[in-house]
Amino acid sequence: LALLSTAALNVYTQDGILDAIRTIETARAGQPRGSLSDICLEIAFGRLELRADGYAAATRALTQAYHETETPARAEVHADAAIALSSAMRDVGDFQEALTLAHESIAWDDAHGDSEALSVATYLQGEDLDAMRAPQAAIAAFERARAISVALGDRQGVAFSDLGMCRSLIELRRYQAARPRCRSAAQVFAASHTTDMSKETQTYLAEIDLHQGRARQALATLDQVLEHGGADTDPASASAAYLTRAQAHAATHDYRRAYLDLQTYLQRYRAQNLARHLW
Repeated sequence: LALLSTAALNVYTQDGILDAIRTIETARAGQPRGSLSDICLEIAFGRLELRADGYAAATRALTQAYHETETPARAEVHADAAIALSSAMRDVGDFQEALTLAHESIAWDDAHGDSEALSVATYLQGEDLDAMRAPQAAIAAFERARAISVALGDRQGVAFSDLGMCRSLIELRRYQAARPRCRSAAQVFAASHTTDMSKETQTYLAEIDLHQGRARQALATLDQVLEHGGADTDPASASAAYLTRAQAHAATHDYRRAYLDLQTYLQRYRAQNLARHLW
């Protein structure tokens, strides 16, 4: 079941995520309700629903998993549920609760020497801080996560931390410092064929190009990112790519294409915002 959950989470297209959700639901149907195997699949289900913008289903599932593991015998799974629920709380705008849950998971991972889980939880703490518009604090969290990943020899973990730092540095308008972080992350994601993360990173590199006066280079990059209409990346990243491309079109005075991309961005934004408020 652990391998099933890992395989289900290792998908990069929206169709693939929906197929993975169905696979997890089928597997859960064969487990005793409330058993550890059922709860672990429930956490995987919640994470997948988040990636599909299913905020209500994700929040319900992860909240239930969190409360079902509030016993000493299930403490390790409880820490996993806490960090997964932290992501859900962040995505629906409850940043303080997200940060509290992240701290809870970090404390358990640190106390029990689970370095791999600690690197993930610390990275997600950085995501929470970035969402709270605290980029300096976010960078400090990403740096801590990166150091753990380096010690573990986890290149993917390093890449995620570099991506997080790139994003926070862009928010601080430190574009020169941001670019090498995104480039480093992009190389790792491309080598591992992690399509969704590779395209998210390319979108940030295009944003840097746009801010530094290279609108046509940004457009070329974004055309590649959106070659499948955002179907091979997560909805939030696709929306960001459409918005950035609208800005790049405007910068080159192609206002018709800018308007079309802005329309697409607004349609996606409204759908995602509605989903967040339905939970």
